[in-house]
This record gives sequence, structure tokens and C-alpha cells, in this order.
Amino acid sequence: MTVCACYVSTPFIFPLRLCGTAFGICNLFARFIAISAPYIAELTVPVPMSIFSILVLISVFVALFVSKSEN
Repeated sequence: MTVCACYVSTPFIFPLRLCGTAFGICNLFARFIAISAPYIAELTVPVPMSIFSILVLISVFVALFVSKSEN
């Protein structure tokens, strides 16, 4: 359901000319993180939560600069 919501909302967030590229880049990062998740989960206790927290802060910071698409 989340992938469907991302697929539907991408044209509303990014300019129409860049929708396919933006969705592809997001998909690339999502697959890379999904592949590395089991390896990160096996690390010692504070490291997985630190990695998660850093990725959340980066995504919040990047999301601040995404503006509404002007169709």
C-alpha cells in the first residue's frame, strides 16, 4: 500500500518532467536499504538505531527542500 501511495503522490510532489527519474531514484535507494537491512540488524545494539536515526534526519532535511509541483 505504501508503494502505491508513493506512486500516486509522486506527480504531486515533483515536476512532471522529473517524475519518472525521481521515482526511480527513490526506488533505487529503497531497494538498497531493504537489501542491507538484515546486515544492519545483526550489528551490535546501538548501531542499528543510530543508522536509523541518521537516515531519518537526512530524509527530514531533504524533505524540507521539496516543493509542491507547479503543473
